Amino acid sequence: MAICSITNAHSTECKFSQLPPGFLPYEEFIHKYNFAATSTEQIHPITKSLSQTMHRSLPEGLKQLLDVDAGVVAGLQEFFPTIDNLAPIIAKKIKDGGRVFLVGSGSSGRVALDLAAKCCLAFPTYGKNILGVIAGGDSAFVRAKEGFEDSAVEGEKALSDYQLCSKDTVILISASGSASYNVGCGHASKNAGASVHYFYNSKLVPERTQQLFNRGVNPLCVDIGPQGISGSTRLQAATLAEACLGALLTSTLYNCKNDPDTAKSYPKQLAKKMEQGHSLILDKLETIAQFVQKEKSVFSDPNANFRKLSDLYQQGYVTFIASKNSIREVLIDATETSPTFSTNPIRREDDQANTKKAEFRAYLEDAEDNQQAWQTLLGRNINEQDLDDVNTFLLATEAQGNYSYNNRPKGQGNFSIGVSKLKKEEHLPTEMLQQLKESQTQGGQVGLILICKGKIPESYWEELQFVQNSLLVIQDIPNDPIGIIDTIILKQILNLISNGSMVLENKVHGNKMIDVRAANEKLKFRCITLIKTILSECLPDLQISDEQLYYYVAHVAAKKNENEQQGSYTPSLVKIVLALIALNKSPEDFQEAVDKLIEEKESINWLL
Repeated sequence: MAICSITNAHSTECKFSQLPPGFLPYEEFIHKYNFAATSTEQIHPITKSLSQTMHRSLPEGLKQLLDVDAGVVAGLQEFFPTIDNLAPIIAKKIKDGGRVFLVGSGSSGRVALDLAAKCCLAFPTYGKNILGVIAGGDSAFVRAKEGFEDSAVEGEKALSDYQLCSKDTVILISASGSASYNVGCGHASKNAGASVHYFYNSKLVPERTQQLFNRGVNPLCVDIGPQGISGSTRLQAATLAEACLGALLTSTLYNCKNDPDTAKSYPKQLAKKMEQGHSLILDKLETIAQFVQKEKSVFSDPNANFRKLSDLYQQGYVTFIASKNSIREVLIDATETSPTFSTNPIRREDDQANTKKAEFRAYLEDAEDNQQAWQTLLGRNINEQDLDDVNTFLLATEAQGNYSYNNRPKGQGNFSIGVSKLKKEEHLPTEMLQQLKESQTQGGQVGLILICKGKIPESYWEELQFVQNSLLVIQDIPNDPIGIIDTIILKQILNLISNGSMVLENKVHGNKMIDVRAANEKLKFRCITLIKTILSECLPDLQISDEQLYYYVAHVAAKKNENEQQGSYTPSLVKIVLALIALNKSPEDFQEAVDKLIEEKESINWLL
């Protein structure tokens, strides 16, 4: 039961008799999960007015996001001395039979799996000694398992089957340096005698992480400041981890091959190639804007399921078809949109049949079956303990089932996008093009993204004409033996498209995520921070404490979950709390706030 009233424009009096089930007491919550001072949660000055800019000029807004991406190069350059120091040490351990474990949750875990797969492919002799581990197991690549990031106990068990020893190296990855999962893994790895390093992006870390450093865990902090969208560490933080740790591992593996000159030069070459990649993307912002506009048109159609809780219509979906060398980048973006923008997550095949499909979904073309598709995604065999869970997520376009590609809405009111990387003089992905043409024949919109090592032969262009103005071709990508530069370019393009469409759908205010899903304790705290920041802009004289906001968030989250279990759609938690406070209402007036937001098409501009 909640009792709350805003007595005037300057203060709020609020008392709650109890918290809903599953919520920590405020004192415990704020002690463990207060990330307000971390760099990744701050407001970036370049994108402070991102949503306003993007609604006025989409290419200009996309350029703001890309300008923030440019700061990743400086972060990589800052990491050069660490690479020079660590790479020979880790290489010696690998040559002595040691292994390197990359461990992370969410986007950090997906980066870990991607880098491990790249190393195995590019360096078959020593690369197999690089292993990626994601909180929640292999299936968490496409759908995060709630609770794992916040569990030190699960982290302690993460590497228990590997019999760690002094020859092994563990690299923990977390943008904020706050994941309890990493803390548990770090302590267990130290107890086993392994060398442990922690890659993170904010100088301020919680006490539990500092305890790791006190035990001799090596801090690898590269702080490049706020994200392009506040708190969205799937953006620059994930790109920075890909660049820095990719350069470290590549340099390490060249040292294993007794090639110290290439090991030394690779990181500097990568930084230069990233700058070239930035310029290549910059030249294509007008075309990227076409993809954003098509996604926007799909989601905003009155007959789209985008803002509905169940599948009422056969439209409102973006479907990616990816080649084998692009599936990880595409799935990373498609998976991360779910908690970031409160879109629906990718579904297991055994989920209830009436559960809403994911708005963003990716499939692998040219795979014989679903297990082969997963092996391609991971770059290795599926861990035996994860086999059953993994197979409940259909990735191959040929797989059959409720959430299969064949059953995916791709006709009128939907958008299908092909994504592929091409080597020099490589043929076009024929099967992918055929699938896009079939979607177009059904009335769906289609697009194609090609990342090319060389130039596409003139003879190919006529075959691509059916894609019309949603054809994005980036040619003459700088060569990179492990594929880091290809990944970063493709990742940044996909981020621009998904972020752009979500901004246009009023899921971002300024550069703050106002539709974030409170899927774990870190995201609950982020909701409080977002609400507090927006209130300071819209109602600067209002006085409300973090504790009061926590109770608002808790009770609104419980009511929102109750409504959705009954099949009733509601806007995001952040928007509902803002509306309640602006309307001088308590959480008991939940529906009144929902009605107001729906009337305003979920925009919060009326608060200003």
